[in-house]
Amino acid sequence: MNRSTRLMLTAAMASFVLSPALVSTGQETPRPRAGLTAIQTKDAVRIAGGSLAEIRKKDEATKRSDGDRREYVVAVERLTDKNLVEGAEAPARAVVTTYRYLDDTTVYATVDLTSGRTVDVKTVQHMQTPLSDGEFEAAKALARERSEEIKALADRFGKRLEVYAQFSQYTPDGDDRVHRVVHLLYRVDKRDLSAPRPVVDLTTREVRVPKPEAVDDTGEVRPVRKK
Repeated sequence: MNRSTRLMLTAAMASFVLSPALVSTGQETPRPRAGLTAIQTKDAVRIAGGSLAEIRKKDEATKRSDGDRREYVVAVERLTDKNLVEGAEAPARAVVTTYRYLDDTTVYATVDLTSGRTVDVKTVQHMQTPLSDGEFEAAKALARERSEEIKALADRFGKRLEVYAQFSQYTPDGDDRVHRVVHLLYRVDKRDLSAPRPVVDLTTREVRVPKPEAVDDTGEVRPVRKK
C-alpha cells in the first residue's frame, strides 16, 4: 500500500436516517439486505459475531483493557453459487463484513444460515473499506459532543436538521493505518448550510470544524481573492 497521503471521496451521500450496525458495546438489528430477509440478516450478524468473539479470545492484542474495542458491521450480503444447476436452490449463506478499529482490520465471515455456523473467516489489514451505518451515527455524535457550534446547531433546529456525509480514507506518511474520515454537511428545511461543516476523524476521534474563508449575503461560501 502506498504510504503517501491518499484521499478518496465517495460520490454518494449517506442519508440522515440510517439503521444502527453492530458495535462493540452491543448488537442491534441491521436493516435487511438484498437477497436476505430481516431475520436472515439478523441471524447472519449474530452467527458472525460469535466467530469474531472466538477470534478475540485468541488474539492477545484484543485482550488489552485499554484497546480500541470499536467494531462495526459494514455489509451483509447473500452468497450465491454460480455453479448451481439451473432451478436448484442456492445454499442459504451470507458474507458479513466487519471493520475493527483496534488493528485496522476488515473481517469477512462466511456464515451458513441453515446450520447456524461460520464456515470461513478471512481478515485483511489496512484496506479501504466502506463506511458503516453505525460509524456515520458515531461521527454525528462525536461532532455534537466535541463542538459547541454543532451542539448549538442541533439544539436550535432539532428534527428540522438533516445531516449528510461524505466519506474519505487516507494513509498518512509513515503510517500503515488507514484513517476513516467523515465530512458532515447539514441541511435545514431543504436548505444546505455552507457552515459549519465538521470533519470527523473516526480513527483518532478528532473533530475539526474549518472556518469558511468568507460568506456572502445569501450564506454561500465564496473564496477570498488574493491581493
